[in-house]
Amino acid sequence: MGRPRKYKRPQIRRKCQSCGKMAWLPYTRTVVPPQGFSFEIQPPKKEKELRADRRGSEKCSIKHYCNETCYSESISL
Repeated sequence: MGRPRKYKRPQIRRKCQSCGKMAWLPYTRTVVPPQGFSFEIQPPKKEKELRADRRGSEKCSIKHYCNETCYSESISL
């Protein structure tokens, strides 16, 4: 018998964007907008900010799907 694990991965339950079913470990698709030239990038902030909470051109879109096949079916529509 081995040692018990110190870290247990949290269970993530999200609704699928295309079919609407609930998935325990969803396929997450994050679309990050491209950055401009190096002189346009601002220095990093001290406090962290979630990608979904950013505003303007820095906002990322996060979508959850049941699995990769459900994601590929939603693209073909």
